[in-house]
Amino acid sequence: MVTKVRTQAARIRHPTIFACFDAYKADIDDLRESPSIEIALRLAQEEAGRIFVADPHIETLPPSLADAGVRLCSAEEALAQADIVLGLVPHTAFRKIFRQALQEKIVIDTCGLWG
Repeated sequence: MVTKVRTQAARIRHPTIFACFDAYKADIDDLRESPSIEIALRLAQEEAGRIFVADPHIETLPPSLADAGVRLCSAEEALAQADIVLGLVPHTAFRKIFRQALQEKIVIDTCGLWG
């Protein structure tokens, strides 16, 4: 996943990546063993671009992400700034993001959010 995102990010001068962040599974707030933490952390460490994450079920980021410069914000704010949008978990709130809002973005949908 990280390689796929980096390949797309390399095509953009100063990419902004929005990860529709995920708890362990849809519609919960449990971040234990969440693969999205590792994805966001690696993208930040490899300086793939500015990394924004949104999750309607969490209020603070794990320290490892915050220390790496990953920013937690609303989905609307992240979507407005993003060049690349990663769908990492099928939270109900993320399904409401309209396809029209994604038309100008590079979309990598790993879980069938918008398919």
